[in-house]
Amino acid sequence: MRGAKVGTASLDVSPIPGKVDAMNSRTLVIASLVCAVAHCHTCAAQEAGKPLSYLVLTGSVRDGAPESPLHVAQWVMADRRYNVRLQKLGFTEGVADITSELTLDYLKQFNVVVCLGPVGAGGDVPSSGKLASMVGEKAKLLLQYAQEGGGLLVMRSPGYQFGTDITAFNQWLTPCGIEILSEQVRDEDSWYSVESGGNKLYWTDSIAESPVTQGVKGIFYPDTFSVYESEHYTDFTSPIRADNNWKVLVRGRKASKSIATQKGKAKLPAGPGVYDSNPPLLAVRDYGKGRIAVWPIAATCVWQDGYHPFWGRGLLMEGQAQGMRGDAAQLLDNIFVHLSEPSKGRFGGFMPQKQEQPKESGFVQIDWDKTVPQGASMPNCYRGLIGARSSLSSGKGKPEEFVQAAKQAGYQFLAFTEELARLTPEKFQQLQGFCVKTSDASFRAYAGFTYEDESGNSWATFGPTLKYPDKNWRSEKYPDRLAGNNALSRSCNWPPVILLTPHHNPEPPWLQGNYKVMSVYTYENGKLMDDALDLYLRAERDRFTLAPVAVHLVDSPAAVGHARATGYQTYIRWFDDNVAEALSGTYGMFKGRYIWYRSSFVSEGPILEDAQIVNMGTSDLTLPGCDKIRVHVRAASTEGLKEVAVLDADAPRPWRRFLPGGSREFDKNIDAYHDHEYNLILTATDTAGKQAFGWVCWTNVQENMFPRCSDNFNTMPRGKWFATPKEMQNPRGFECYSATRNFSYFGLAAFGVPDTTRSAVEYYPYHVSRFASMIDCNMERHYPETATPNPDVTDQRECAIPNEFVTGKARHTMFTGWSDGPLAELVEGDFTVKKEFALKHAPVLRANSVAGERLAFQVTREGASAYSFLLTPKTPSSSGRLVLYGATALYPQPFYGALGSIALQEGLGYIVHGGGTRYGSFGLTLGDGTPRVMKPGDKIAYRYIAVISQLDAPTDCRFVTDIRDKMGLGSPPAYRVTPAVGSVEDTCFTLTVQAKDHGFAGRITEARLPIQLPTRVQGLNPRWDAGIWYKGKVTRLISEWLVNEVGERYVERRQRQEADPLLHIPVLADGTGILQIDTDFGDKDIFVGNLLVCDNAELCLTLTDTRPGKAAFVAHNPTDELIACTVKPAPGFTHVGSFAKAVEVPAGSSVEVSIP
Repeated sequence: MRGAKVGTASLDVSPIPGKVDAMNSRTLVIASLVCAVAHCHTCAAQEAGKPLSYLVLTGSVRDGAPESPLHVAQWVMADRRYNVRLQKLGFTEGVADITSELTLDYLKQFNVVVCLGPVGAGGDVPSSGKLASMVGEKAKLLLQYAQEGGGLLVMRSPGYQFGTDITAFNQWLTPCGIEILSEQVRDEDSWYSVESGGNKLYWTDSIAESPVTQGVKGIFYPDTFSVYESEHYTDFTSPIRADNNWKVLVRGRKASKSIATQKGKAKLPAGPGVYDSNPPLLAVRDYGKGRIAVWPIAATCVWQDGYHPFWGRGLLMEGQAQGMRGDAAQLLDNIFVHLSEPSKGRFGGFMPQKQEQPKESGFVQIDWDKTVPQGASMPNCYRGLIGARSSLSSGKGKPEEFVQAAKQAGYQFLAFTEELARLTPEKFQQLQGFCVKTSDASFRAYAGFTYEDESGNSWATFGPTLKYPDKNWRSEKYPDRLAGNNALSRSCNWPPVILLTPHHNPEPPWLQGNYKVMSVYTYENGKLMDDALDLYLRAERDRFTLAPVAVHLVDSPAAVGHARATGYQTYIRWFDDNVAEALSGTYGMFKGRYIWYRSSFVSEGPILEDAQIVNMGTSDLTLPGCDKIRVHVRAASTEGLKEVAVLDADAPRPWRRFLPGGSREFDKNIDAYHDHEYNLILTATDTAGKQAFGWVCWTNVQENMFPRCSDNFNTMPRGKWFATPKEMQNPRGFECYSATRNFSYFGLAAFGVPDTTRSAVEYYPYHVSRFASMIDCNMERHYPETATPNPDVTDQRECAIPNEFVTGKARHTMFTGWSDGPLAELVEGDFTVKKEFALKHAPVLRANSVAGERLAFQVTREGASAYSFLLTPKTPSSSGRLVLYGATALYPQPFYGALGSIALQEGLGYIVHGGGTRYGSFGLTLGDGTPRVMKPGDKIAYRYIAVISQLDAPTDCRFVTDIRDKMGLGSPPAYRVTPAVGSVEDTCFTLTVQAKDHGFAGRITEARLPIQLPTRVQGLNPRWDAGIWYKGKVTRLISEWLVNEVGERYVERRQRQEADPLLHIPVLADGTGILQIDTDFGDKDIFVGNLLVCDNAELCLTLTDTRPGKAAFVAHNPTDELIACTVKPAPGFTHVGSFAKAVEVPAGSSVEVSIP
């Protein structure tokens, strides 16, 4: 059978005759595990005495009891549809991790153990220490379990491991006579392309006769999913090599072959693998009294989510397409029966215990009267030196001499950072052994090294999980450098990776990735090389959430004591002496618990004892009280404290500033609201002028947020608007985002450079709140043509080149949408020419649409009314120019959202391609092809709204035209506003009002808008609390999280009746408040603006409580002088009554005032 790309329109996936049509059923029938135990045992199992059961072993490695927490177990449980089949066979289900308490007796509660990976579902391999040794011990335990009669099924959970999971598997499989090859099986003659993006499923009918393959006529198996191919991270169908003790039951067809990739080498093409035909895919053997089956296919496509739309809506499990049938469900049934037979009646009997969903921070109501942080959240503080270089590389002195010097200097830990170019694998292994031997509870030594990446940026790394770099991690251009941080970080379980000398590197920190630590101060043998405090604050402003350290590069033991007496020192607050753990991982983790803050600080003297935010992250603002935060700060100094300040990395001045007057300790709780995302950094200055700078404490909310990916490799705007429909959740078991409607950076234009280059972008979240994200895409550099075309990827091998032609940014403003409604992004490009060039035709919007062969396009263009047509092989493209408010729409696209735009200026061009391919593309352009000479000082600007539809494949263009027609774009809006205080300034897309005396009040009529009404209120004070107050009883629409049967969240709109709801809103530095107004369900009387006002603009005002009898506000004075003033409600805000309070606030302090 010849392979064929088949689009959605011609999709032929049908159930095999005689089998249950589980794919097309939209009703998920799931019996509970308890019911399965009571009602679904087979007669054979009942007669044998113990009911059958199976265990899914996640491979997550930790201490404690084996049972997986529910949030982990749900990730690896069998597909709920398939689990019904296992229940009918008599099996109950359990899930466990690899833990210290995993015993043979525990395993014997199960007849079959399913191993999804020695490192968990897409996780990382512990490479040293207690957990690594425990992996080996438990692997032997699994083989003992099989020898005594148990059944083992080995599959794979491919992820970003660079093949380290296969290496770990083979360490205990090879003695059994089988190994998994780090290769991918492909068959270009027999394959099917699924509708979710062109991903290939290969097919085979080379199946040996066996009870295990009875009724199995064909098997589909997946190619490597595209996101994992960029760096050759992994394979999705790995072949096996087995001795004569094994019986191979499934092979690829004659035309199939295995191909080998060098993991971590994106540029190198795949080479030939071990097999040039019929690679073995599945094998079984008897092992002692038990049995083992090895099927190293990506478990996600058959075990965890085999019936998911992404995998062909059950095609692999029990479907057929173009004469090819998939029998994975039948094959799994047979495997379970085969593996469980030897232990039937002797093993088994597991009785699952129901677990409650854990209460997550941010999803529970908080009793603020009882939540008062005190002391230090992490009581231990360790001072250490990072940067020792011994005689093993470029330094002088043995490692033991450096350790002795560090102890004498008063350090509690020492990190060696030998020069990698002068370090051999043998010397590094020697250093690691020494560090393990010399470390105890009173002092820790760590092995590490410094290196340069391909672009020439300087780095340091250390820690117990670190390995000497594999040759595949090296740069081809500069063999003594690493290509980047990606392979090292992922292959070594995320050790501390430190950006050195940020000012002296060829690229700025915001173009780097796969790192979580920055050297704020870098010294070499007592001399300050780089003061990067400004870059640290800017990176935190950009949401990198880095740990600050001071690196002292010393090349002799004598220099250690000098370093201790020089400049800033590194301090790490942690729970025990293994401080590397605080800087490791994509987030810090201690005994299986995430520690969200990187608790290091740099100091010349003061000690930072605590900086934390109660209700800091993922707060669901639909829960009463969850819009509040409480910031706890604590600092100390033997010299006495002169100043304690909390910086907001987004603001030019301190968020709060206190003057302790020489006190040796300072402890304060500060109340505020989730009016915007905070990035708070505690600083302290003692009476001698010595300073300390701390870690960043950040906030975000469920409604809308702007985090970076935990590896700092890319940005990840998220929120309830990002939620996928209940039936289109992303498959469990790997990172694919199969149904994803992203916040997209459409407007990344390249001026003066070839279109084939891409901008090197600094993504600065100028403003993020529950209502909106305003992301400034600063484009001062660009990458050469060899770089990845994805503009939202850091850690590039190529060096970013300064753009000599233009400077500027494109601001992308997205007001928060509904998960089942359109997203609208206002894109505003603003550039200044630096060097003369000819502007002919510059793309200012670029977007691709993955769809079937039939794409529809509608446009409103110059000289014609709106028209639509199908993009076909005969009419594959169209281009022209748009009128003001001209709309375009390219649809359908059920998996990523259809695309559209609305022009907010005359003369934008459009171009669309499609027809006959799976990929349609759409763009907007500046220029008509006629050269226009741009001279220094000239301005280039563009403005439009980009629209992405909901994920339900719209069949027309209303996802775009509803925004244009209802929100004031070329015609009156669907709502009306009658002001009582203040005035209405504009209604084009956003409602803009002018406050009077810091407040606006009025009435707005009911209107069903595509998104809640974007609103700007001008004339506010950013230092005074602000909000929108809906007066009286109102009905509002909210987005509410719900959870499906395997713990995956989805969102539905719900109506909520409320009385006088008050929502806190952000105010930008220019005095503009940003919000959205709910216009659904009746006319509403509203107040918008500062809640409290006074006659001194420098005072900070926060309305901390509105409850009757407890109403209060806090006034904070950040200045050096006493402030005396009168505080009162803004005009139109009567929610807490009418009052005028005279207050006096001493310099650098806060006072709480009761109302009235």
